[in-house]
Amino acid sequence: MLPYKDETFDYLVFGFCLYLCDPSDLFQIAKEANRVLKYHGWIVIHDFFSPTPVERPYHHRAGIISYKMDFRRLFEWHPSYTCFSHEVRHHEKSEFTDEAGEWVATSVLRKRTAS
Repeated sequence: MLPYKDETFDYLVFGFCLYLCDPSDLFQIAKEANRVLKYHGWIVIHDFFSPTPVERPYHHRAGIISYKMDFRRLFEWHPSYTCFSHEVRHHEKSEFTDEAGEWVATSVLRKRTAS
């Protein structure tokens, strides 16, 4: 549990961190984010992207698994959240690529109402 009161933050930013989280922890992460985010608050997610979940070895350290998915789905399924922007591009370049293994996405969501 995060050490913050309910509805503390106007903005939450997930920057290249969710891909290293165990998928079994993602629901708790989303639950806590929802709890500490104010109504009409914003979430920005900038992370590796795949339209379907992908698991692969983390190339920076042996023995660690990384996960790619559409992380905005952790929130967008809920009727209180609306995705206002979702952009997919190359991991290292500021342009789109057809190389799915190089995709990163930046998603901007807003929590509109009480959940």
